[in-house]
Amino acid sequence: MRSKGLMLLLAIVIGAIDAVLFKVFEYIVNHGTQYIWNDLFNSDVDRWKVVPLGIVLGLLLSGLFVLLKQKRIVPPKLSSVEEESSDEKPTLASLGIIFIIGAACLLAGASLGPEASLVAMTGGLGLWFGYYSRNDKAAKLLQLSSIGALLVAFFGSIILILLPLAMLLKKKKLSVTSAIPIVLAGASSYGALWLMDRNTEGYGSIPVPSSFHALDYLLAALLGMATAVLGWLLKKYILKANEAVKRYDKNYHWAISGALFGLVIGLLYMLGGQSVEFSGSEGTKLLMHHSPEYSVWALVVIL
Repeated sequence: MRSKGLMLLLAIVIGAIDAVLFKVFEYIVNHGTQYIWNDLFNSDVDRWKVVPLGIVLGLLLSGLFVLLKQKRIVPPKLSSVEEESSDEKPTLASLGIIFIIGAACLLAGASLGPEASLVAMTGGLGLWFGYYSRNDKAAKLLQLSSIGALLVAFFGSIILILLPLAMLLKKKKLSVTSAIPIVLAGASSYGALWLMDRNTEGYGSIPVPSSFHALDYLLAALLGMATAVLGWLLKKYILKANEAVKRYDKNYHWAISGALFGLVIGLLYMLGGQSVEFSGSEGTKLLMHHSPEYSVWALVVIL
């Protein structure tokens, strides 16, 4: 009974911590990119500056990887959150490195979304609480609860609790006992998020009209099928691109390859404009206010 009560308490604590981590990470990335790219170097006005800035930041980012003794090129992770969970016992130092590397990547423009670093960090946090509270059997469930709590904070919606519950249902491990920590962590995360920012919309919020027509449902179904095909093609492309990246990294000094990777980011930013910079969420919101021709081009560059 004591261990069950402790697990429920840990789920509540984890959910609240996840919401705080998300807001801190979001603040650093959003304000940091704005300060470095626009306020400090005025790349929003002098667009050509994104190219040399991308090169310099790519070089600095590669140096940070070397300094922290982290792998610069890793296999792409394209499977589900459930399949990517790790049994390795995390430490606070390793979680801190994930935070630093993740934030640095985003500040340098090397990633279009913060979710990868946050999922790794919060999933590791759930494992850490499980292992270091001497409740190893509950560690994996706390890991899943923590990731679910992050998704709730990330999208600003309590509905995202359903995702980790669906994962358990798929594995035929869903029960009242296993569901309660997930629900408590998600509710705690949403409550902490509401206390910090009652107007948060989360990522992916797009305004929709109040009325629909029959044709809209058909177009939505076609769009869903097209997106599934595009996702499959993108997965194949990422795997092929990773092989090319590994060859470049192997044949050149880390400083040269890091600068080359930064050059690619800078050129994409210059070609696509501000709508393709940094977070894909911000870019899609900007596209709502531009012509259809520009929107299609910018979406291609985002991809």
